[in-house]
Amino acid sequence: MSNARKLADNLPTEGSLSGRNLVINGAMQVAQRGTSTTGIGASSVFGSVDRFQVASGTTGRVTMAQDNVTDLAGFTKCIKISCTTARTPSASELMFLRYAWEGHDLQRISKGTASAKPTKISFYVKASGVFNMACELYDADNNRHISQLFATSTSWNRIELDIPADTTGAYGDDNGAGLLMQLWLHGGTDRTSGTLPSTWATKSSNTNQAAGISNFLSSTSNELYFTGLQMEVGSQSTPFEHRSFGDELARCQRYTYVIGGSGVTTLGGGTMYNSTAVNIDVHLPVQLRTSPSFTTVANGTGNWLNVYVGATGTTSNATPQNGDGVQSSIRIYATGAHSGSSPSAAGAAIWCMVLAGAKLIINAEL
Repeated sequence: MSNARKLADNLPTEGSLSGRNLVINGAMQVAQRGTSTTGIGASSVFGSVDRFQVASGTTGRVTMAQDNVTDLAGFTKCIKISCTTARTPSASELMFLRYAWEGHDLQRISKGTASAKPTKISFYVKASGVFNMACELYDADNNRHISQLFATSTSWNRIELDIPADTTGAYGDDNGAGLLMQLWLHGGTDRTSGTLPSTWATKSSNTNQAAGISNFLSSTSNELYFTGLQMEVGSQSTPFEHRSFGDELARCQRYTYVIGGSGVTTLGGGTMYNSTAVNIDVHLPVQLRTSPSFTTVANGTGNWLNVYVGATGTTSNATPQNGDGVQSSIRIYATGAHSGSSPSAAGAAIWCMVLAGAKLIINAEL
């Protein structure tokens, strides 16, 4: 086959060659929070790879990790989910791998109009065995969904799913979660006893979401590997669109920005609010999606922050709160951040460090 023919066969049916993939971090390269989280199951957790969450409510448990890939050309990273506590689901239990799209990024699909376009979902998957899984797309703005089954094997396979156009219900052009992908791993009869919606439909019953899936939590030997997620407009599946690490990192930082994790890291300067609380200025690399919340990860001393007033530093496990600003910089108001004997009157200049091995996670995720 000629190179011209190969190029023609791989051309998208909608849009340009670049910017085809609507997924951020689809090659699983960025993992700002860390490479692994264990014991996931009781609640939903952003456990490792940026933009991907294990949504769950079960007594079964899994580990979510960023894993190395050595046997799939073009990819070096993937999500690995390992069952660590087996579980036969009760009626209400659930677990799925979740990705959410911001409404602003969905407008080219023209959903809910006479010009609505089909999309193509593709990804690479392998597992420790054969599992039937469901990939559900949920339109959160209009309570509509579609779900399709696929099967895993012990080798990497590229799954390609055709998502038809939907002329009912437009995605809001806003910073909320317009569309969710839910890759079902585990579900009780409350989620599996109905009929899978193979075309877009109003979500009238939870029982239709994942009908026909296997139970991934059936054994602690079960493992799932997932990478190369792509969603593109049109009916043609094209090769995965690789972006630079720097590009993917910047896109991820709109939703999560992590300071620290290894050595001592400068957090920012600021002033004492009173004798114990501080105002800290943090300049961000990109504009956050929304006003953030904060998660702190302490180091071995039980602290995450060092506040310097003059030359004197005081370590602390302070509770940060959002001050003001959601653009390129924010103000963190941290209570209980300083208790040293150096001058600490309101207005005193300070500078702050995240301790070695600690983290400040600035959350603006969907």
